Amino acid sequence: MSATNATDDVTSGPRAPFRPLQLVALLVLVTAIVYVNSLAAPFLFDDWLFIGEDGVIRQAWKWDSWQYLNRAFATWTLQWNHDLGRGFFAWQYRLTNVAIHIAAGLTLFGLVRRTLLLPATEPLSGLTPAARRDQGQDRADWVAAAVALIWLVHPLQTESVTYVVQRYESLMGLFFLLTLYFTLRGAQSDKPRDWYIAAFVACCLGALSKEVIAIAPLIVLLYDRAFLSGTWTGAWRRRWPLYLALLLPVAFLLFATRNLFVGDASSSAGFVMKDITAWEYLRSQPAVLLYYLRLALWPDRLILDYGWPVAESPLAIYGLGAVILLLVGLSLWATWRHPKLGFLGLSFFLILAPTSSVIPIKDLAFEHRMYLPLAVVIVLAVLAVEQLLVRLKLPVGVRVSAALVLIAVVAGGLSLRTMLRNRDYADSIVIWKQCIENNPSHPRPYRILADAYLKQDPVVAIAFYKEALAKNPNIYWLWIDLGNAQLKRKNIPEATQAYEQAARLEPKLIQAHVNLSRLRMRSGDFAGAVNAAEEGIRAKPGDAVALKQLAWLLATADDDEVRDGRKAIAILAQIPQNAKRIDIQYLEVLSAAQAEAGDYDQAVATAQRALDEARRVKSRRVSEFVQRVESYRARQPFRMNADANPLGQAKTTHTL
Repeated sequence: MSATNATDDVTSGPRAPFRPLQLVALLVLVTAIVYVNSLAAPFLFDDWLFIGEDGVIRQAWKWDSWQYLNRAFATWTLQWNHDLGRGFFAWQYRLTNVAIHIAAGLTLFGLVRRTLLLPATEPLSGLTPAARRDQGQDRADWVAAAVALIWLVHPLQTESVTYVVQRYESLMGLFFLLTLYFTLRGAQSDKPRDWYIAAFVACCLGALSKEVIAIAPLIVLLYDRAFLSGTWTGAWRRRWPLYLALLLPVAFLLFATRNLFVGDASSSAGFVMKDITAWEYLRSQPAVLLYYLRLALWPDRLILDYGWPVAESPLAIYGLGAVILLLVGLSLWATWRHPKLGFLGLSFFLILAPTSSVIPIKDLAFEHRMYLPLAVVIVLAVLAVEQLLVRLKLPVGVRVSAALVLIAVVAGGLSLRTMLRNRDYADSIVIWKQCIENNPSHPRPYRILADAYLKQDPVVAIAFYKEALAKNPNIYWLWIDLGNAQLKRKNIPEATQAYEQAARLEPKLIQAHVNLSRLRMRSGDFAGAVNAAEEGIRAKPGDAVALKQLAWLLATADDDEVRDGRKAIAILAQIPQNAKRIDIQYLEVLSAAQAEAGDYDQAVATAQRALDEARRVKSRRVSEFVQRVESYRARQPFRMNADANPLGQAKTTHTL
């Protein structure tokens, strides 16, 4: 039988039983079932850094600061979850994540389906124009449904869905897909303006979710040339206002992320960070990219935190690098000779480019970075299997049955793996032990696992810290954590030694000096605590943490020779305050200093402001501030006794 006859066979079989709306319902139902067990998982990893009382969500819509503006919309959705749920309930956040993921999957379904119905896709579809009229609709429905289903239930997506704060990735992915979808709808419409405006709005919201969408205008142009216009000039001539508009969110992102080029060395990303150079990052990415591809095809071992090492061997750098260059080269060649295949190949690498090329990021590999690129791999795989079934020249009924069985087996297996992975997320001990088993030299899982044990069994936590330090003795923040754990067990000498070692490794580490100050304060050595705080200020002049610690000692120490309320007020005056973001701790220290200085009216007013803000953010310390206000009204100053520390134990500052 000729290839043409085989093609004709595809179009002569029975019509598929499901229509698009039924397929949409099926996609929603299956995804909901697969992710229902994810709702029980607790917050973990960076979740508390973003969602806790002092988390990033507290800066949502603070337009005077550019620090988080480039992710403001995604941050606002986290704030919305908090306000709607009136607290920190992980299942509410995760339910929103699942809804975003489903919306992205349905958008992918619509995009693939409408693309397959375009006249320009006939060479890929295996359908003649006459046959398209009869069977093209059903074929487009089923191929699109297969792509969307596999993408929705693929276990590689769990990090973007079950790990709450990776909503930044999934929300950006949704808006990226919507930008493409609205552009396609505009090209098919007699009145495209509204669709193009929607595409622009989607791209803007994506820019307010995560920076990867900066590549969207180029992806849209590649799609336009491959499927809509046929030529570069045709794409520009028909839609140049849209492309100019899409450059606006890109310009915004370039400005909002300028710290990548001019930030400080402590940043977690950028060319000035001290942890990794651009060359070290670039040479490590070939192995990472190939590993991503392997996980897309066979997701057997998923890890939350890889601690991927910098590539050192020539094989890993140049051998694997040659493989990636070959794949990129083939994609570029296909863009000219076979634009549709070229679009898929280049899209994979372009979407990964912001996180897997030359811009250094502290963590070399994370699974959530494959959220959108995975769709490209799945589209290619589904189309390849479809063409293979066509070439087998089987009867149409057999071919349709084989396709349905394949979809069911693949989607079923992936769904089971996803549910098992969600079960891992439900137990923070299990998920971090997996990270240690994967890379015993990576210190962060030890630290987080120790934190998980700290409240239950400090001895076990200390054992984890020591095990991590045996492999990584020069990581200062591990010494800080060990000191905190020893302090919890009241092992004062061991805690002191740990803090001192942290200060030796990182002399400008304020937290080591402040922790030593607090340790001496707890033991009743208020003069020694003052000296440690002053040493921290000398190490980093103007540091707010050290200044507040020193002022707190001068205002509250149970030592007449140390206390000096007026000096404490003068020290606090060195700390600039943002009127739009109230620093509760600053107000707490200031009110204590005012009371010590005898200005009780001011102390009451300041403590009341702290109390009002604590109530607004639903702080767990509201009752403390109520007592503080009542004490100052009774004209009683606050005294810090030994082994007490209302300001709380300091935690090391680090970037995860």
